[in-house]
Amino acid sequence: MKTLLLVIMFAHGAIHLMGIAKAYNLAPVKALSQPINKLYGWAWLIGAILFIAAAFMFLSQNEWWWIPSAAAICISQSLVFKFWRDAKFGTIANVIILAATVAGFSVWFFNKSIHRGHESISQLTAIHQNHNTAYENK
Repeated sequence: MKTLLLVIMFAHGAIHLMGIAKAYNLAPVKALSQPINKLYGWAWLIGAILFIAAAFMFLSQNEWWWIPSAAAICISQSLVFKFWRDAKFGTIANVIILAATVAGFSVWFFNKSIHRGHESISQLTAIHQNHNTAYENK
């Protein structure tokens, strides 16, 4: 399952490179029939960079991978809406990546909550031990 997610993220990021190529006439892009201005070309490039960065972070088990992934999904889906005729199938990849991103955020949030709980328990234990030591010394 992780491998499939990585393939989708890398492929979707690579597909986003078509937008910058089309905007700057770097290569003929027959898959995109609508014109793309240079500003939108940069949005396509930023989406690509974010998807690829998120994939590398996921691959290296960086717990923060979901942040660039969430940003990439927002940019990507905005581009899908703008260029619907050419990019509508990008929604499928975005939904799949979104499901994994929500799961990644949930795991991160749960682990953060558990860590906070452990810290609170440690603090309370230390206070209790200090109180008992002070009481015993009287």
